[in-house]
Amino acid sequence: MHLPVAKPLQQILDKYQEVFKPPEGLPPKRQYDHVIPLVTRARPISIRPYMVAPQLKDKLEEHVAELLKTRMIR
Repeated sequence: MHLPVAKPLQQILDKYQEVFKPPEGLPPKRQYDHVIPLVTRARPISIRPYMVAPQLKDKLEEHVAELLKTRMIR
């Protein structure tokens, strides 16, 4: 579904269309990837599981499957 866009804005979108196109994958590996240092022998936190409605859960699973398929996430 495409909504009407004001002409000046459309000109900017057309000029910089490379910036606005959907990404095709993860960015390239860098020399230094960020890491999260873990604490030795740390115990997992104890929180209640997050609950979502079944319809939302199905949509989330579809979205994650699509992201995995397009290699946006690993």
